[in-house]
Amino acid sequence: MGIIINNCEILLDTLIPKESLHIKYNDIPKNFSTKELLEIDNTWEETTSEKLRKGVNIFNGNLFGLKSWSFSKNSLFIELFNTNYKEYVGTRQEGLNINLDASLANPIAICIVLVTKDNYIVMEKRNGVDVYEGSYHVIGGFMDRDRELKFDPKPDPFYAIESEVFEELRLSIYGEVKNLIGLVYDHKTPHPEICFHFNTSKSLEEIQKNVISIESGEVTGVFGVKNDAEKLQEYIISNYKLISTTGFGCLLLYGKYVFGDIWFNKISTDVLTKI
Repeated sequence: MGIIINNCEILLDTLIPKESLHIKYNDIPKNFSTKELLEIDNTWEETTSEKLRKGVNIFNGNLFGLKSWSFSKNSLFIELFNTNYKEYVGTRQEGLNINLDASLANPIAICIVLVTKDNYIVMEKRNGVDVYEGSYHVIGGFMDRDRELKFDPKPDPFYAIESEVFEELRLSIYGEVKNLIGLVYDHKTPHPEICFHFNTSKSLEEIQKNVISIESGEVTGVFGVKNDAEKLQEYIISNYKLISTTGFGCLLLYGKYVFGDIWFNKISTDVLTKI
């Protein structure tokens, strides 16, 4: 088990190029018992009804679950299976402090620290979503199985994050993301997340203007955090309770990658002291 900070476990903090990511995909669902399926159905009905009363509509999208992962010889190996959002809602437990438990749907998500040409990290405020409503997050979301397998029978997290950036910002970076910076696990709403980093040629203002025209119910706005060791540290320390668990982890991994171990260790200690 890796270090856990603010409900986020750092599973892997190594730079992985695209050619060193190896995906094994079993096109089969998780085998739940009849009792478990009934509990999942009941929880789903209760959750969707509660969300609708709050004006939030969630749907049962097809996702990938993380069965296992390993790191060997500078390569990351990931094994995926079929799951869906209903199974995620029906099996997650807030505050769960275990890693990749077999009873979880364990849907895998992707997120990215996107740095603008004027040196800002793009952040969004979440709204109208199932988890982390009103929180701050880097750009990201779950890997959509229907979208990912539309043109390729094998899931590709790099394509998934590029699609997510286009969906949320209408910013095309297809084929341009070269590295992922690590893997984290959210122990609050149990699921793993692959973290990426990319420098875009667009300014923060250009991205914000574009988002205004496409703003959806999931995101209320986009803002920037200065891409500077002190400024990023200050932002995380001041807002760690408001940042989504995996967004927090992705920012930590990015800071370690760009600003080094001393930065990472200091901010980790500071947050752990505050918790």
